[in-house]
Amino acid sequence: MKRIVAIVLALSVVLSATAAWSYFKLAGTGETMMEAANKYLAMFSAEQRAKAVVAFDDAKRVDWHFIPKADGLAKG
Repeated sequence: MKRIVAIVLALSVVLSATAAWSYFKLAGTGETMMEAANKYLAMFSAEQRAKAVVAFDDAKRVDWHFIPKADGLAKG
């Protein structure tokens, strides 16, 4: 019985550590993505940035497709 309790305890410690590691790894990934996005947007002029950035609550934010649309920045 003591062996089963020890095994269950060890498994719970390992699973808790794995969950914590996954959480902090994802938090770091989000920060890295934000830094990359900010560096990318810093390359644009003010006019280009106004076309490229969309507010989170704007309906255009979810209206996108892999095929380029007329809105936004076009390769010229």
